[in-house]
Amino acid sequence: YAILLTVAEEIGLWGSSHFKKEFLDTINIKHVFVMDATGDVGTIINSQVGKSRVTLTFNGKKSHAGFKPENGINAIVMASNFISSIKTGRLEELTTSNIGSFIAEGTTNVVPDKATVVFEVRSNRSETRFEIIREYIEKATEAASKLGGSVDIFEEDLYTEYCVNEDADIIRHALKSFSSIGIDAKIKSTTGGSDSNNLNKFGISSVVLTSGYYSAHSTSEYIEKKQLGLLYKIARALFN
Repeated sequence: YAILLTVAEEIGLWGSSHFKKEFLDTINIKHVFVMDATGDVGTIINSQVGKSRVTLTFNGKKSHAGFKPENGINAIVMASNFISSIKTGRLEELTTSNIGSFIAEGTTNVVPDKATVVFEVRSNRSETRFEIIREYIEKATEAASKLGGSVDIFEEDLYTEYCVNEDADIIRHALKSFSSIGIDAKIKSTTGGSDSNNLNKFGISSVVLTSGYYSAHSTSEYIEKKQLGLLYKIARALFN
C-alpha cells in the first residue's frame, strides 16, 4: 500500500499533474481511493468533469475622465458588456461555468485601460467545454472591438474528465468494503474535480470517496466526529 500526498490541488490539480508516470509504475499502484468529496461517508464518485480556466485582459485607452472622457476607451465597460452577454452557472446537468475574478484597479478621474476577467468552464464532455469557451471568447472579442479596444486571451486546460465503469474492479472492491462496515454505498457523478482526474489520465484506476464534510469553500465548512470515525473504518476496510 502507498499514500500519495499532493499539493496545489485547489488551484487546478497542479500537484498531481506533475506526477511522473515512471515513478507511479515503480510503486505498482493498482487502485487509488481519493477521500475528497462533500457528503456523508458512503458515496463513490466514479465520474468527474474536466475543467478549463480562461483569463481575459481587456485593453482600452486611458484619458482624463473630466477633461477628455471621449478620448478614452473604458476597459471596464468592455468587460462588463462581455459578462452581460454570457450565461453562467449550471448550463447542463454536468456542465457549469463561473466568473471568479474581475479586476480593474484605478481612480475615478481616469478612463480605465485595463480590466481582467477570469472564468472557468467544467463539463463531462471535452467537446462541450471547448465549444463554450470558443463562444465566450467570440463574445469577449466582439465586446472589445465594438468600443475600439482589444482583448488578450490566456487559456488553461487544467484537467480532463474521467468515468470509471460501475462494474470495474475498484468499484466492486469499494462496495464490498463499505458493506463490511454496514454501509450500503451509492455511486454517482459530480461536477467536481480531484486528483482522480489526473490519476485516471495516467492509466491508474481511481475514484473519489465522500469524506463527511459540508459547506465546502466557505467559512462554515465542517466535518462531524461521526464522519471521521467512519472514514477511519472505511480506510481500514479498503486495505484489508
